[in-house]
Amino acid sequence: MVELLNYSDHQYYPRKSFKGLEKLVIFPEGELKSDGIPNGSVWMFNSPDHTYDPRILANDVGCGMSAFLISNEFNYKTAADKVADFMKNKRILGNGNHFVDICGPFEPLTDQSYPGHSVLVIHTDGKSFDNASPKTFEEVKLKTQKAINFRHNLGNDLAKLIGAYKLETLGDWPHNTVEVENGSYVYRKGVIKVTPEKIHMLPMHVGSTILFYTIHKDDIPVAHSMPHASGRRGPTGDFKVSVEKAKEIRNMVYVPELVSDSSLRSVHPDCFNESTPIYRKFGKQMVGLGETRIKAFIGKI
Repeated sequence: MVELLNYSDHQYYPRKSFKGLEKLVIFPEGELKSDGIPNGSVWMFNSPDHTYDPRILANDVGCGMSAFLISNEFNYKTAADKVADFMKNKRILGNGNHFVDICGPFEPLTDQSYPGHSVLVIHTDGKSFDNASPKTFEEVKLKTQKAINFRHNLGNDLAKLIGAYKLETLGDWPHNTVEVENGSYVYRKGVIKVTPEKIHMLPMHVGSTILFYTIHKDDIPVAHSMPHASGRRGPTGDFKVSVEKAKEIRNMVYVPELVSDSSLRSVHPDCFNESTPIYRKFGKQMVGLGETRIKAFIGKI
């Protein structure tokens, strides 16, 4: 019998058989994907003969976000235009909601100070260099590491491009992974692994702040996991606003002209959940470290 921990408002149970599945965790506002696998879920298998099941992560392995502290000796509008020009026709971020955010200062919620610093956030899907679905655990591990390295190198390149310099990598958080933990095979779909005393990130949408946090060492969330973001209200293709409404984003943050209004239809705040359900369920386990606000957004070009 599968132990189901469902923190969302959606009713879900696997329609297909997953041999050896011991526990399934669904986080608040987990989006039900078109393939029937909910985003924002953790799948735990406890079977010595378990082999990699590609149905859960499909070709999303490698998808993740990185955040960097950079010097703020640049004009963010000019910087965003440079990034957009660099990204034009390269398709290196991936389809859907993948982007580069140029953010304002890191505003600490603790005594630690980061004067003169801004934040650069990168979200990629890993498909630009490898669109295949891994078939083994080793292939998952290799693709995940390639994606981490890619984001790290891209962060360096973009910082130099806009005339800044990278001061510190705040973190890289893959959110479609598999790991062996305490004898169990743990699949995280749209979920990050969280560890006490390490920094983690919770973004929402372009009109909101991005929270950086850690977790209490004596009160760790279920499966050492947390949602990678507040999540979409539904599949990207089904939840889009009109072009006219998408233009509102340009009043919230700076968006380079190279980014079309039509490409913004799926990134409007109306397409995303609020983070309230996450805080309501797991807020006591989170320790806020700082936050930043998006100043420029570069998405699909």
